Amino acid sequence: MAQALTSGRSRAPCRIFRQYGTVASTIVSKAAVAICAWMPDLLIATTSRYNHQVLTVEMVEPIRERFWAKVDVRGPDECWPWKASLHTAGYGQIRVGGRAGRMRPAHQVAYLLTHGPIPEGKHVLHTCDNRPCTNGRHLYTGTHAQNMRDAVDRNRMPRGDANPARTHRAAMLAGIARRSTTQQVCGEKHGMARLNAEQVTEIRRRRATGESRTALGQAFGITYWAVRDIDTHAKWRHLP
Repeated sequence: MAQALTSGRSRAPCRIFRQYGTVASTIVSKAAVAICAWMPDLLIATTSRYNHQVLTVEMVEPIRERFWAKVDVRGPDECWPWKASLHTAGYGQIRVGGRAGRMRPAHQVAYLLTHGPIPEGKHVLHTCDNRPCTNGRHLYTGTHAQNMRDAVDRNRMPRGDANPARTHRAAMLAGIARRSTTQQVCGEKHGMARLNAEQVTEIRRRRATGESRTALGQAFGITYWAVRDIDTHAKWRHLP
């Protein structure tokens, strides 16, 4: 009798588990289906809004306070250098849209916060030719063609005989496998150079006195890595 009661008690939890376990598994299954159906919409909305669409005022307005805290605000007509992360091209950058967003150019965000929407098909350009600058007075919108003309006028794109396509072709026709340093367009004569010989010499002098690479990068409007290359003579090797 006792054995029968014991076995009956031991089977009771099993019956309860089977009864309610089936209900629980059904609920979990339905919840999983609902989540799977909902997640793509969330992912599409998030990625398309912040990663694929053009920046809008609504997207950057929530980070207004955080954005200006990263700017070295100076006089109204001076450049306002970006104090935080810099892109390898020298432009400031800041994450828009939280964890679901991505890094966006700081000068574009500055334009939106200062002037409003960026016209469709237009780029945000600098009048000061200082890429880390985020002063709204130094920013304007223009077409891609204007941007390319600015690059040429400011000697950022080598032209004529200085164009690498021509110098490389000339070297190939001459049967030279590797051009010597004297044949290469280097230093401030290069179309992409942002510094001149005096500035490079000054950077190396100040580095020798112990000034940090970060501080020098902010002072000269270049990245930490660019200062490192100058400091270690990986770049501008023709200068002492």
